[in-house]
Amino acid sequence: MFTKFTKYGLILFALLIMGSALTQSQEQKKYYILFDNMEDQKDHEGTVITNLIDLCYYEVLSENPNFAPFSTRAPLSAATLAKHPVDDMDIAIFIMGKGKGLSHVQNGIKVFDLVQQMLKAGKRVLVIGHNLLSKDLDGNDQAIKDFYHNTLGVDEYIKWDLGSLPNPTTFELRGIDATVADGWPKYCNGTYARNNTPLQDPIRWYTEAEFFTIKSSANAEVMEYLQDPEKLYGKKVYTGLQAEIGDGKFVMWTVNYDIAAGGEVEHFRAGFNGTINWFRKDRPWPLSHLQYSPNFLDFEMVNVGDERTKILTIKNFGKEDFTLTDLTVDDPEGEGAAFTILDKEKLPVKLSTHSTVTFRVNFKSDVKKIYNSAISVHSDAANAEGLKILVNGSAGISEKKPAELELSDYPLDFGTLTYPKSKDLYLEVFNSGDSPLTLHQIEIVENTDEAFTIHQTIDMPKDVEPGTKISYKIRFWPLEESEKTFTGKIKINSNGFSNQGAGFVDLIGKSAVSLSPAQVDFSANDMVFGVVDTTKTMTITLTNTGEKDLYIQTVSIEADPETKESFELIGTPVPPIGYNQTYDVGVKFIPKKQVDYNATLKIISNSKMYGNKEIPISGTGGDVVGNILEDGFEGISGLFKMRVNPNPVTDNAILEYTLMGEASRNVELVILNSEGKELVELKNETTYPGTYTLSLDAVAKLANGAYIIAAKAGPYTTSMKFVISR
Repeated sequence: MFTKFTKYGLILFALLIMGSALTQSQEQKKYYILFDNMEDQKDHEGTVITNLIDLCYYEVLSENPNFAPFSTRAPLSAATLAKHPVDDMDIAIFIMGKGKGLSHVQNGIKVFDLVQQMLKAGKRVLVIGHNLLSKDLDGNDQAIKDFYHNTLGVDEYIKWDLGSLPNPTTFELRGIDATVADGWPKYCNGTYARNNTPLQDPIRWYTEAEFFTIKSSANAEVMEYLQDPEKLYGKKVYTGLQAEIGDGKFVMWTVNYDIAAGGEVEHFRAGFNGTINWFRKDRPWPLSHLQYSPNFLDFEMVNVGDERTKILTIKNFGKEDFTLTDLTVDDPEGEGAAFTILDKEKLPVKLSTHSTVTFRVNFKSDVKKIYNSAISVHSDAANAEGLKILVNGSAGISEKKPAELELSDYPLDFGTLTYPKSKDLYLEVFNSGDSPLTLHQIEIVENTDEAFTIHQTIDMPKDVEPGTKISYKIRFWPLEESEKTFTGKIKINSNGFSNQGAGFVDLIGKSAVSLSPAQVDFSANDMVFGVVDTTKTMTITLTNTGEKDLYIQTVSIEADPETKESFELIGTPVPPIGYNQTYDVGVKFIPKKQVDYNATLKIISNSKMYGNKEIPISGTGGDVVGNILEDGFEGISGLFKMRVNPNPVTDNAILEYTLMGEASRNVELVILNSEGKELVELKNETTYPGTYTLSLDAVAKLANGAYIIAAKAGPYTTSMKFVISR
């Protein structure tokens, strides 16, 4: 938003002083209230989000030094309204959450009644809720229906089914320029990242969203729309509006800010901030606030010995009184000697809200000279410490150059942009004359496809002091994907001496077809291994059907710990995948026992769709007992192995065994005869991963012949044969 400056930045200085004054005691009276007890602060899984109100809404007020001292959040209740009467509030904010409308009654208080009371009193109301329209327009309260249809001009509402979790539909919103939404784009209900930040989910996922259409005769101004209307049958639909209702102002959003993907919440909060600024613009400041008119006292040229008088008006545009104690001319013995303030007998004067006082200022000199000075304003107004009002005049010197409009470094060339990007450049207006330059109008008079906008508030008339310049933000934003050249022209009307005060600036920009975003395609939506005795490998082929590179952030297998040990990822990490290129991600299945196995292959990428893909994995273990490993070892691959040395056994032998992995398990070792009858128990205890040896002294009691050592590691079993031959 554009900040209105006075001569040589004095108002900017005053605003800085104002910001300092706003740091006063916490007992400052409140004028802005946010009702915080109607929002369901749980995510889609039922987990409480303790900071949702702060994160999405209240921090906009509490972190801004111009808002914070006058803002509060409180539950909607009789106790709150007793402490903060509605008649005292300038702004009321209703956060209605996922399931409430204006018809909602909270602690015996009907929201719509408060909204009406505020608007009738000329106050400002902001309402945010995800199901406002369905709750109210499907209800029985005709007064509320009339408010939507007749007062605001809402035509109909559309509830969009976004699908079910975990992959609901994503969509984009776009703010409209010159509204409180200010052109901000918002990516909603999906995993997303902007400006190379990490991918982030929204605070919570939604399975539905509300949009509305607007009547052509609507009193309200729509401020935010669905970027791709084809997603809703080609309908032009909106999620926000603003309206002036009598002396009051009303803003409504039909989506909650927590639907925004990742850091996009900040884009929603920009609209919230714009709303508060729009609300405050024509309301008195909470503290005392000194305004003066005109912004600059220019007496121009008078003859030597003659005089000229101008009127200076001082006004209080604040809620609290201030006292104007004195007005003095700086340097009264030098440059200021030609200026005299009349009517000072009115001082001191106490000014209440909207009250004014006027003074005559006289210019006269018996010396041929140009004078430049200032009037110092002495008051206890919160914003006016050290305030000075510039004055100048010329006595008998006609060589003073008139105001002159000067434009440099033009045309404004925005270069080439790919859809949907935008770019801002600044139009600089310079006054190269000796008199104040007054700008009467700045407008775009030529504009290909409305691609150029003046992207800030324009307050006219606007004075530019001699030797100074001001800037205006110009935005180039091609709204459709194409390869095209756009041209425009800005016209500036002023009191400048040359060209009847008119100046022109050419605009040029080009658009290019953007690369389509990365899009992953999967060769299969599941991996079914079937029955596997030892090992088996399967692959999923990832294909990038988008033009931008596909980046795979995470590939993982999710399962319980024992099941996860039976699956092994192959081919990760995955390198960037270019347009129409493929890459195989493999999974090796190594069953440990004769049971069914189920897991999930999870792939997270920068793909616009299916960026969070879950692929089911299933398989069944076959005959996994007695696998031959290596170097005389037998056992279970990846879990347990053992061998007898020497084999055949003579008088002495050693059993060497290894438990692999990271988890401890109960290990049982027994000697069986060839018919499977247990003869000797060698070990039965919890064992930590590692390699161990065990002396087979017990075989000394056994006759020559063939035997079996059976091993059980947790739920898994294996065995091996050995022979005694003395």
